[in-house]
Amino acid sequence: MMVIPNGICTDRFKPDYSAGLKVRDEWGIDEETITIGLIGRFDPMKDHATFLRAVKIFNQEGCSVRFVCIGDGKGPCKSEIHSLCRTLGLNGSLIWAGEMED
Repeated sequence: MMVIPNGICTDRFKPDYSAGLKVRDEWGIDEETITIGLIGRFDPMKDHATFLRAVKIFNQEGCSVRFVCIGDGKGPCKSEIHSLCRTLGLNGSLIWAGEMED
């Protein structure tokens, strides 16, 4: 048996401050606002449901935080995630960025 761990290309994917500011501007998030995100395809193993429940807790506490979901998917998982978002009353609390290459 051979194990091949998940990994990323650190030459391609590395911090880029100016690119981050550009994306924040596109999303309407100022530089000082804490932003928490989940990056991953819509799949049960990525556990978007727990992330959404955490967003609900932050909102109830009145924290000044923005939330972003980056990724996409098909099938029932995507509709279940969006349905849970509506059920939790989070429709205005998250940015659904979709799939991003950068």
